[in-house]
Amino acid sequence: MDLFMMNCELLATCSALGYLEGDIYHREPDCLESVKDLIRYLRHEDETRDVRQQLGAAQILQNDLLPILVQYPQDKVLFDAVIRLMVNLTQPALLCFGKVPPDATSRHHFLQVLSYLQAYKEAFASEKVFVVLSEKLYDLLQLDWEQRQEEDTLLIERILLLVRNVLHVPPDPTEEQGVDGDASVHDRVLWALHISGMDDLLKFLASAQTEQQWALHVLEIISLMFRDQSPEELAVLGQGQGAAEHGEDTRELQTLRQRELAEKRARALQRPSRHSRFGGSYVLQGLKAIGDRDVVFHKGLHNLKSYSHDLGKELRRVPRRRQAAPETEIPRRSARNVRLFLRCFCQDFLENCYNRLMLQVKVVKQLVRLGLAASARDFPRERKGTRLVLWTEEQEEELRRLFEEFQGSEVLGTIMKHLTARRSRARVVEKLLGLGLVSERKELYKKRRRKGHGAGPVWGAWGGVLDCAQGVTPQDSSAEDGDSEEEEEEDEADHWVPEEGAGQGLAHHLHQEGLSGPLQWLENSLRRTAGDREEDGVSHPVPLVPLSEENEDAME
Repeated sequence: MDLFMMNCELLATCSALGYLEGDIYHREPDCLESVKDLIRYLRHEDETRDVRQQLGAAQILQNDLLPILVQYPQDKVLFDAVIRLMVNLTQPALLCFGKVPPDATSRHHFLQVLSYLQAYKEAFASEKVFVVLSEKLYDLLQLDWEQRQEEDTLLIERILLLVRNVLHVPPDPTEEQGVDGDASVHDRVLWALHISGMDDLLKFLASAQTEQQWALHVLEIISLMFRDQSPEELAVLGQGQGAAEHGEDTRELQTLRQRELAEKRARALQRPSRHSRFGGSYVLQGLKAIGDRDVVFHKGLHNLKSYSHDLGKELRRVPRRRQAAPETEIPRRSARNVRLFLRCFCQDFLENCYNRLMLQVKVVKQLVRLGLAASARDFPRERKGTRLVLWTEEQEEELRRLFEEFQGSEVLGTIMKHLTARRSRARVVEKLLGLGLVSERKELYKKRRRKGHGAGPVWGAWGGVLDCAQGVTPQDSSAEDGDSEEEEEEDEADHWVPEEGAGQGLAHHLHQEGLSGPLQWLENSLRRTAGDREEDGVSHPVPLVPLSEENEDAME
């Protein structure tokens, strides 16, 4: 679009922003009002996006907005207005037009806006710009929730949207025709993002529990960061593969060279295009013609590889204005330093941020609402180990929700199946009592019938051991002490020797069979139970098997 065709009011507004003299930008007194006027003009643009195209042709973002952003970050009101304007200018072309226009005129406007976006992305490949954005985002994230105002929250969201919009811009195939390993515009933007420390802020937003509302924005940014990257190449990068990559490139070049020479020899051996009356005809056995007979081939054997049933048919020509746009994305490899940065970022993200970011309910609900997932069941929750002592606020809230949801049934067993952070039954029972959800332990268990004396002989053989806990019945239990006691018992298991008394022969037999650990656990458990009964006089059931993770799974 010709710059001289710009609207007079729009041109006057752009002139009132300021001017660039060398590396210093001098803003006009009406700079803030002019930025607000540009936002107002964009709000009332027509379906051809005329205002957006005129601002792109005048290079307002490159010559005015980015210098204002870099040189005047301390002016909070002006900074917020410039960020708002740039978020609007850099939004994807598909959001502006809704879809790729089918007619030629609208498609021309679409491609014009896309070309301006590609120019914007190249202007953002600057460390100074991302340093300012990172410092501003860092200062905002340092504020507590009590100190953070509504405009601060909006500014955080707009900065994330701006980064998302810049990374979303597709490459320009006519401008980026470098070889593999050369730094593209996308690579330079990623490197500027890394140098400024923005990647560390993204990992913080993904792992911080108090910043869960930005989870979807962070997912979009990270997805766009790894666009056009091969997981296999990133996985093997940095593991002594420099020489291997060089050898692979050499082999690829030799393969292409040999293929080219083979094509030249094949063309030299081909017969001339002049018709020969003695070419002959051949029958292709196994390849049926229209009837039941085999295909008869009337050309030379050197043309057999290019045979097709469509050979000789007249192609239906499609006008150029109705032809679909060809796919121009060519797979290429990013610069090595960028791939190393992405590999380290991916490793840190998977180790420290991925689980917390993906087990968050707000992200799952948002994906379901957008139609990207059928339900929350498509995201299985991670089951962790049983040696968890402390409870977070999120886990306590989950426990309350599960108790209220399954109250009335076998609530304890159902809660154990649905807990995200896996814990032992004793921990869950203690927490339910501590939260005041139940007053007694027996409320969590179903009343079971006591069976007959079928187990009497076994218990009689263990009478010497069971004397330490009188009246104990073999039922399920929730009694379990702290992790320190469990570790002590595990250390003593290898050196356990059965005490004298009735059932010593059976104990020695089990000890020889390699069951000294469970026997030691059983004795310690019974002794602790007996001591607890002497103190409070309350009777609880005691488990007869060690409550390991495998045993809990089996009982559930």
